[in-house]
Amino acid sequence: MEEVLETESVLISNMEGYIEAQEKKLEYLKQKVVEYQREHDEAAKDVSAYLLNPINAYLLTKRLTSDWKDLEQIMMTDVGTKFINNVTNYREVLKFPSEEDLLGAANALIRLQDTYNLDTASLARGELNGVQYSTEMSSEDCFEIGRQMYNNRDYHHTIMWVQEAINRLNNDSRLLRSDLLEYLAFSTFKEGNVESALEMTNELLEIVPDHQRARGNKYYYEKELAKVNEKSVLRGDDGSENVPVDKSLEFQHSRLGPYTYDLPERKLYELACRGELKPDEKFLSKLYCKYADNNVPFLKLAPLKLEQISFDPFIVIFHEVMYDSEIEVIKRMAKPRFKRATVQNHKTGELEVAHYRISKSAWLKDEEHDAVKNVVQRTEDMTGLTMETAEELQVVNYGIGGHYEPHYVRGLIK
Repeated sequence: MEEVLETESVLISNMEGYIEAQEKKLEYLKQKVVEYQREHDEAAKDVSAYLLNPINAYLLTKRLTSDWKDLEQIMMTDVGTKFINNVTNYREVLKFPSEEDLLGAANALIRLQDTYNLDTASLARGELNGVQYSTEMSSEDCFEIGRQMYNNRDYHHTIMWVQEAINRLNNDSRLLRSDLLEYLAFSTFKEGNVESALEMTNELLEIVPDHQRARGNKYYYEKELAKVNEKSVLRGDDGSENVPVDKSLEFQHSRLGPYTYDLPERKLYELACRGELKPDEKFLSKLYCKYADNNVPFLKLAPLKLEQISFDPFIVIFHEVMYDSEIEVIKRMAKPRFKRATVQNHKTGELEVAHYRISKSAWLKDEEHDAVKNVVQRTEDMTGLTMETAEELQVVNYGIGGHYEPHYVRGLIK
């Protein structure tokens, strides 16, 4: 992201150059218009007297021949071509995010919104828990999140963000209400609310009467509602009055998608992330922190900081186990090797990417650098386990949208 920020800086500078060149061109043309208009007004006072002056006649002729050719050439010349070409060339040398990155960033925001139960309108205002952290989003910004979710067939979040885009429409927006209504109506239909989808489609047709897709959708929604109305009442077997039946088409939506783990576990996970799930005082009172040497001679001179966070299962955290210099070496070695992390398919045994693990990984060997070797040895000292049969040191970058849903781990250094 730091590289992308640098790219933006270069593009801003290039845009400033483009604007300056265009302004200089327009300023020159404005000056010429003022000059010519002044001379033309002077001639209009007494045309005959003006044209009898041979100098005036010459200047008028010159303005409409060589001068006008020069002006015409200036107007036809695109002074911004160089700056436009710069943007094309920058793509060869600067870091630009991809469409996949955009989807990842949008998904990351949605994941945070769901996990921490954040309000859409507050997020759009740049607020988290009532604190202003960032710039407000525009209608276009909100719509782009909705569009990404729509392309991902996540209609639940599409509705939330497209509705927010509609709420933020103003005179400066490049979006049209009709465009947003089309996305909102179809997503509402996909979520099971046909009646609301039809209302939105009717509103869309009031704005754009000849909207072909909206006409087709209106016909389809009306047919679906007619089917529901037919089933909305049933006659009793004894010929009694019709008995009303719930005709709601709204389906219970699981915003977690089809690939998530057990729902109660997910809820516990989200509660823990929000800090709402805490152990009782009796449990906490038994936990402790200490300096640990694990009967390792070197650690008797430089013991590790150990924090116990659970008895059953037994879980401890070792703090400050790496020097800043080691961290920088490992980061520098890992950066050029980063590749999308994979998981092993339990059926085929093949490694493949998965939506529940979004990160980039790199693997470092002990013999490549003393920093790697020392960290591996320190891990052995901490755990009391041999590293001879362990995996290579793994370095993971989660970027702006990365995550790994709860899973079993063999070990982790913080």
